Amino acid sequence: MDKVRFGIVGIGNMGSGHVRRFVDGEVKGAVLTAVCDIKPDRLEWVKSYCADKNAETPALYDDCTKMLDSGDIDAILIAVPHYDHPVIGIEACFAKSLSAFTQSRFPHLLKPPMKADAHSDLCSISARISTIRRCTI
Repeated sequence: MDKVRFGIVGIGNMGSGHVRRFVDGEVKGAVLTAVCDIKPDRLEWVKSYCADKNAETPALYDDCTKMLDSGDIDAILIAVPHYDHPVIGIEACFAKSLSAFTQSRFPHLLKPPMKADAHSDLCSISARISTIRRCTI
């Protein structure tokens, strides 16, 4: 595998920033091959941004499960509201054997809380969950 094929789910404030970084070539060793959002105007924004940058438009999805099943991606970057991170992350890692990247500490959002590796016996990949801390000065 020359480059990791990424999909981004959620093209709001955070997700659009991630799209920009991929399209502008700031993410080395990776390529954006799919995006997903339930709002058609956000998918249109991705097409427009890619056209403005003379970049290939990734596959566009309005259903996350279809993107996960597509074969277009090796990994998913989750940029939806934090309470949806566990559902998408668990489906990506444990049902689809994809790598998932999230900025939320999603094990803490589950009821009851679970360990990050609680389902590692269900698939052959390692799941890593990290928290990105941000602050303003």
